[in-house]
Amino acid sequence: MEGLTARTCALVGLLVGLAQSLPSDALLDSLQLAALDLEKDGRFDERDQTESLLENLARQRVVADSSPEHPRVRLQQLERLRGERAQREAVEEKAQRQPPAEVTRMLADTADSEAAPPSAPAAQAASPTPIAATAPTPVGSPRSPLPPPTCPAGPIRFHWVEPATTVPLGKDEAGMDVKIRLEAPCGLTRIELYADDLPPRSFPVPRTGAGAFEFADRIVATEGIHRLEFLVCDSLGTCMRSPARETRLVGNVPSWVPRAVGGLVLACGLLGLTLFLRRRPHRGRSALPDARPTAVPVPDSKGLTGTLRKRLQQVAQEFGPAFPAISLRLPDHPPTLAIDSESLGDAFSTMLRLHARRLEDGKGQILMAMGLGPVSVEVVFEDTATTPEEGSIQAILDPSRPRVRERMGLDRELELAVEAFQRCAGSVSMEARIDGGLRTRMKIPLGQKHA
Repeated sequence: MEGLTARTCALVGLLVGLAQSLPSDALLDSLQLAALDLEKDGRFDERDQTESLLENLARQRVVADSSPEHPRVRLQQLERLRGERAQREAVEEKAQRQPPAEVTRMLADTADSEAAPPSAPAAQAASPTPIAATAPTPVGSPRSPLPPPTCPAGPIRFHWVEPATTVPLGKDEAGMDVKIRLEAPCGLTRIELYADDLPPRSFPVPRTGAGAFEFADRIVATEGIHRLEFLVCDSLGTCMRSPARETRLVGNVPSWVPRAVGGLVLACGLLGLTLFLRRRPHRGRSALPDARPTAVPVPDSKGLTGTLRKRLQQVAQEFGPAFPAISLRLPDHPPTLAIDSESLGDAFSTMLRLHARRLEDGKGQILMAMGLGPVSVEVVFEDTATTPEEGSIQAILDPSRPRVRERMGLDRELELAVEAFQRCAGSVSMEARIDGGLRTRMKIPLGQKHA
């Protein structure tokens, strides 16, 4: 009754697993319990069928790679149970081949009587003392049987030739070539091939006796993992199994797939070569000089205007062709300042470098202008890049706010520039442009004659 209940549970679990396209862990456990119950009841045929179903479902799970650890454990346990069962069967067969105890005792007595001299019966009648060498073996302790005969030249050796670990399916039919090489020191009497759960396939036995033989065949197989094994018996009655060979059959790749992959690789290579040639400078293409200016040409001037133009030329040389367009609105005769304009040269370079980095793509324009007031002169830098957020504009010149993205990596330079303007009683501020961009205002005090 328990076996019937376990088998019913296994069948229900099988239906659920088929609905989910892959067997579950609970189904594998149920099948193993059902196989154990059938073995206890003595129904070995049903047990073998249940174990075969368990093995097939577990191998499907391993092939699908959904959760291979549990089915692999079940396969290992099933292999261990089969190995222990084979050992028990071998011991029982060995015990069955032993002659009965009475036959063994009769053979021993016959051998002793043949080895004794002719006067041995008279001596035994005259002397009541039994001879230890001719004492009969008790019934309860028979002599140990002789081991089964084995080939003196050694066991049978197996060498797999085909199939490999992974084999593609044939174009015309789903099949797999099987080929093995045997070295039989004492001849062969039985050769069988076991493929998965299919019936064994027998091969003709060679009549030449000992030697090396090759056996090949083609079996029908579908995509997935298949287990192959040979059973061979020699002329002395010793049977051996070959090492199991597990082979994965994979589907053929359509012919258009490698062509498509090759075309894609070729297209990527041509695209990379085109980009490389476009970025490479074309030297020697013509005898004319390079049209890209190495520096911004500025006229000679003195005072604050000269300082601004000189710093513009230096920053333009640093950026090269990536430097954006520039618009200058500077007077030819600048006013006199309360300090030397060269002391603010690095501060002007930092501010100009900030606006140029905001236009690193080369698009847009920078404006440099100067205005004269009653007590100070105002220098203005503007760019047409994207307007920063309102809160981040005030943080650009605030040294207490670290890691501000709009500083463009000039944190320390901007801090020194603000300190330079503050030392000369000047100021610097930033604001957003109405039509997009950033504006920097720098105020510097005038000299005495402009006060």
